[in-house]
Amino acid sequence: MRVLVTGPESSGTSLVSRIFRAAGADVAHRSATYRNDWADLPALAAACDETVVVYRDPMATLRSGVRQGLYYADALDRLHDGYRNIADLFTLRRVRVWCVTYEQLVLDQDSIRPLLYILGLDGGVEFELVTNQNAQHAQ
Repeated sequence: MRVLVTGPESSGTSLVSRIFRAAGADVAHRSATYRNDWADLPALAAACDETVVVYRDPMATLRSGVRQGLYYADALDRLHDGYRNIADLFTLRRVRVWCVTYEQLVLDQDSIRPLLYILGLDGGVEFELVTNQNAQHAQ
């Protein structure tokens, strides 16, 4: 099972990619980034069996980008461009898209297990503890 995991930068795509790999998926991990850095995102999604989009609270996503050294305006541009790139995926009928939110994983990390089972992956797999990284961006 080949799964594309994507989302705006700093949305939790690395975490979700690790969970899907642990469950047995062959994962293509691409953040949808600034100025269409991944113009091939629709083609990559079409080459995968499933696409998982990870969303995170936009303020936490922005502040995470700033914390990583971006100016606020640049972080905002990246977030909006990421959303646009991802929106393109929803227009492709041949691409099946699932959405996961970082906040739901924080509230209940087992909430992703039903999706793993639906996709024929190992939903009982042990994976890392999901912690609330949004708290550091709350101020």
